Amino acid sequence: MDYLGYYRTLNLDPSRRYDINKKEIKEAFRKAVKRWHPDKHALSANRANARKKFDEAAIAYEVLKDSKLKKDYDEGILPSKR
Repeated sequence: MDYLGYYRTLNLDPSRRYDINKKEIKEAFRKAVKRWHPDKHALSANRANARKKFDEAAIAYEVLKDSKLKKDYDEGILPSKR
């Protein structure tokens, strides 16, 4: 289950959560960062939304790149807020 939408945030299939490796997570994160980088939307009315999506991608990546945090997240143990 993708409780907080971390897999969807990085455009990964949550049903494959146990099979997704670190390389796939990193590639998905890089794509998300490129797509939502605030500088890319600097003159756009969409800048605030882009910043929000950029931040969400960073948080998702922080959890999914760490083996222990990813395992906990996949088992439904939600990460504590920092």
